[in-house]
Amino acid sequence: MKKLNDFFNDFRGYKKIMHTAGSLIECILYNPNTKKVASFVVDDYEYTYGEGLINRDYDLETLEYIRYNMQIDSEALKHYKIHVLKEITEGAQVEVVRGKKYPIGLRGTVKEIYTYIVPNTYNKVRVQYAILNSGEKINVKNLKLIEC
Repeated sequence: MKKLNDFFNDFRGYKKIMHTAGSLIECILYNPNTKKVASFVVDDYEYTYGEGLINRDYDLETLEYIRYNMQIDSEALKHYKIHVLKEITEGAQVEVVRGKKYPIGLRGTVKEIYTYIVPNTYNKVRVQYAILNSGEKINVKNLKLIEC
């Protein structure tokens, strides 16, 4: 079983970007330089402490360090959403790939993103729109990310 120093050597440059809640606690680490993602199950509340579905490669001290001492890095999370998940954010270059209202192949820079709540749906139907620098309001599902 590896110790905390082994974790520091193996995951140099990794930042914590997510921490799930519930009965199974999972922490997700991301390295912005290599764009690699690692996940660790650090606790399982359905079993006694140290048992269950936790990561067995590292000792409990290392898992506690990942869970409690590593803070979520907002810059790394933003980098992850753009480069790994390919989310469309403000300032991104996009291209229209489907739809009828705007010509396919139209390119632009996203100036703003807003969420439209469809009336009479009790706030259950939400649609994200991007406003391009030329003024068009286009559904995000109709856009493809070109570059960040």
